[in-house]
Amino acid sequence: MIPIRRLDNPVPIGFIYVQLPDQKSPGEIWPGLQWENVSPSYGGLFFRAEGGDSVGFGSEQGYSAPRIERAYAETYPFSTVPTIDVIFPASGWTLPIMSAHNYNDSMNYETLKFLISGGEVRPVNKAVRIWKRTG
Repeated sequence: MIPIRRLDNPVPIGFIYVQLPDQKSPGEIWPGLQWENVSPSYGGLFFRAEGGDSVGFGSEQGYSAPRIERAYAETYPFSTVPTIDVIFPASGWTLPIMSAHNYNDSMNYETLKFLISGGEVRPVNKAVRIWKRTG
């Protein structure tokens, strides 16, 4: 039988510990060890496993959220009304977009406007703390 060597401390310097909400900090679990909160180095980031559509290990992949970016309107077959191409703002109201023409009154147009919230798409989440053993 090979004897098992007992380590005085199995947590090596540089070890990263992720503290989930409602769980103990590493200082409470391993008293006497020194820990640095390195969470600000990763603030606001979402982590995913490398591979698939993920960028390479250690690279930062920019945000992306599906949303309507432009509206384009034309009248057919012919009209004196110009073609409309509206770029939607990141937030706030769009410019009016002509949606209909009242043929009984050539000066009467109906328009649509859209309100863009400007919020980001994100799943329900909670913040965690990331600790690094320093001593």
